[in-house]
Amino acid sequence: MMLGRLGPALLALGVLGVGCHLLSGVADLPTKRSDGTTSPSASGAAAGGQAGAGGEGPAGGGAAGTGGEAAGGGGAGGAGAGGTGAAGMGGAGAEGGGGTAGTGAGGSGGCQSPEQCAGQDTDCRIRSCVAGQCGFENQAAGLPCDEQGGKVCDGDGQCVPCVSASHCPPGQICKAQQCLPAHCDNAKPDGPETDVDCGGDCPPCQIGKGCKAGADCQSASCADGVCCGSVCQGKCEACAAAKTGGADGTCGPVVPGTDPDAECPLGQSCKGAGACAFVCGQKLAPPGGACPGECTGGCAGSLCIIDCTGDCSQSTIACPPSFACEVRCSGKQSCKEASIECPAHYSCRVKCDAADVQCCQQAVVHCPQTGTCQLECGAGLQACDQSALVCGENTCSASCQDPEKPMVQCGSACSCTAC
Repeated sequence: MMLGRLGPALLALGVLGVGCHLLSGVADLPTKRSDGTTSPSASGAAAGGQAGAGGEGPAGGGAAGTGGEAAGGGGAGGAGAGGTGAAGMGGAGAEGGGGTAGTGAGGSGGCQSPEQCAGQDTDCRIRSCVAGQCGFENQAAGLPCDEQGGKVCDGDGQCVPCVSASHCPPGQICKAQQCLPAHCDNAKPDGPETDVDCGGDCPPCQIGKGCKAGADCQSASCADGVCCGSVCQGKCEACAAAKTGGADGTCGPVVPGTDPDAECPLGQSCKGAGACAFVCGQKLAPPGGACPGECTGGCAGSLCIIDCTGDCSQSTIACPPSFACEVRCSGKQSCKEASIECPAHYSCRVKCDAADVQCCQQAVVHCPQTGTCQLECGAGLQACDQSALVCGENTCSASCQDPEKPMVQCGSACSCTAC
C-alpha cells in the first residue's frame, strides 16, 4: 500500500535524476548567443597549462595561462609551447579549435653546474659555472699537483716545481719557479755559471750575457761567447760588440776590413756585407809566432826584420811566410843584384837608404801577391840604379831621392806609384 503510494514519487525522482543528468550533458553543448555567434562549450574551452611547458588546462572557460591568451573558441593557450584545447561536444574542432599557441619562451639558457661546461679540469685549473656562465678557476698557489713535472700550483693555473724554497731540497732556492743551487742568487759569476747568476746550472741568460752553448741562453743561440738574439752563423757575421762595433747580443757584419775569425782567403777580408773581398791598400795582420832565423834583425811582433848591413848581394833574400817583412839594405852594395822575395799575403818594405853607393843596384823586388809593397830608394849614389819592382795585386809604390830610378812593373796592382 505504502509502496503503491511511493511509486509515483520515486518515479518522479528518477525522472528528475535523469533530467539532471541530461541537463548536465546539455550543459556541455554549444549555445547560440543573441548576436548569432556560438559560444564554446565548457569542456571545449582549454585553458593554458603551466608556464614553460604549455600543457593543457582544465575544461571550461578557464583563465588564460601565463604564456598569453589564445584566440578562438578553444580558450587560452598555454605558456611555452602552447597547449591545445579539447574540442567541445558538437564543436568538431573548428568550433572548439584549441586556440592559437602561446608565446612563452620556455626556460632561460646557461650552465647549471661546472660539469656542463666545455674543457677539461687539471690539478691547478678547474671548470666553473657562475650565474649561468662557464669559466675556469685557478687553484690557490702552493696546493699540491702532479702534472707537467711540477709539484705545486702557481696560482695561475700551472703546475710548477716550486713557489717557495720550502718546496725545494735542502740547500736549494726557488727562483723563477725552479729549484736551483744557492749560488744562482748571490750576484756573483761563480760555479758553472756563464754570467752573473745565469747559464750553466742556473736559469738561461738574457741576450748579451755570457754563454758557452745555446742551453745557457734564453734565445737558445750562443755566438762569440754571448747570448745572441738570433742565429749568427753567416760568413763575416758576429754577435760580439768587439767584432761588430755594435752591441753584444745583436748579430751583424763584422767591421769592414777585418777578419776576426779568419773566415776569408788570405789577402781578403770581410767587406761589411757578410762576404769577403780584396780591399786595396789593406794590410792584413799576420799571425807571426816565434821569430824565424831569417829575421837577422829580429822581430817586432809579427814584423820580420832582415838586416843586410853586411853582404846580401847576389843572393835570394826570402821573407818568412807568416810575417810582414822589412829588408834593410844599409851598406855599400849590400843588396846589389839580390832577388828579394816578399811574403805572399803580408806587407813588404825594402829600404835602400845607405849613404854609400849602389846599395840596391840591379836588385829585383818581388812584391806580395795580395800584400802591400814599398821600395824606398835613398840619397846614396845609384841606390836603385837598374833595379826593378814587380808589383802584385795590392798597392805598389816606389820612392826615389836619386836620379837613377827603378823600373816599376805595375801589372794588376790596384794602385801603383812610380818615382
